[in-house]
Amino acid sequence: MPFEVNAVLAMIGWSLLPVALGFLAGRVVLPLLAKGLARRYDRRKEDTLPWTLRKYAFVMGAVLSAYVLTLQLRALDEPFARQLDWATVDIWIKSFATIVGFMAVHRAVHRAIELAPPSLDASARSLLTKISAALIFGIAGVTVLSLFKVDVGPLLASLGVIGIAVALALQDTLGNYFAGITLTIDKPLRPGDYVRMDGGVEGFVESVGWRSTRIKPFSESVIIIPNSKLATSILTNNYYPDNGARVYVDCGVSYSSDLAHVEAVCTAVAKEVSSTIEGGDPEFEPLVRYKTFGDSNILFTIILRANDFDASFLLKHEYIKALHQRFREEGIEISYPVREIRMPASAPRQSSDAANP
Repeated sequence: MPFEVNAVLAMIGWSLLPVALGFLAGRVVLPLLAKGLARRYDRRKEDTLPWTLRKYAFVMGAVLSAYVLTLQLRALDEPFARQLDWATVDIWIKSFATIVGFMAVHRAVHRAIELAPPSLDASARSLLTKISAALIFGIAGVTVLSLFKVDVGPLLASLGVIGIAVALALQDTLGNYFAGITLTIDKPLRPGDYVRMDGGVEGFVESVGWRSTRIKPFSESVIIIPNSKLATSILTNNYYPDNGARVYVDCGVSYSSDLAHVEAVCTAVAKEVSSTIEGGDPEFEPLVRYKTFGDSNILFTIILRANDFDASFLLKHEYIKALHQRFREEGIEISYPVREIRMPASAPRQSSDAANP
């Protein structure tokens, strides 16, 4: 029985409706949402998720149109429609729709990672992008295989056994890798920071890799530390929360000194050096704190502040020189340690004749 014109037109119209809706969503609705979000968050419309998904809306509409068309064709009482394997057609259409959907999800996640706050550095973004892509496309592959009635149970079991064997063989390598992931996400240290480990290793961080971290001390050598060691070590980061570093200078003056005068001199010299030496912090108010009565001096500590840890060494060096010169000018004495050895009165003395036979 030949097709009626009205039936054909109705069939074409219903099948093209999802395409029209997808086109409308991709060319009108999503761009308007992108423009609104860009205006609200002060961004370009190209940097929003709706703008990223506009092409996938049209493709998904086309897939749905193909599916609607097959539903209308199989409802026809025509020989060619009865001869087609509609179950296989459905599987292919659903598989294609699944792939397009997961591609849209991957693109949305990728864009979300790109739009993450600046506190998430480039290495962390790259890691999250790779992990999300592996998970999304892995799930998509399993879903498509299940649509084709493929039993993925034995495959997943085999992959699990292989994964366990590989994990045992590469235990140290994987430990360093996951420790690198922890360091990348937690960010206890960054390139350029000066860190000190509980084992005595200290220096500037050159790079934080997936397997190891490179630390450069003041010598010309570079220390390469496995990330698993670094992740379990107690770290002192001298550049966190900022690059400033306090400088502690221990000193002592004789018991005959005027302590108020000594404190005023130390504070004045600290302010002068901090304002003249590059790297000093002139805004910081120096502190003088007396600690204890020593063997020959009253001991105290002067506290200054440098703008970064590297400059603290020069600041301390110049301050000690300037303070020593000012002490000499002010007549402030730093007593030398004196040791007096007294023999017990009952101890026998060796005669000069016995000593020089």
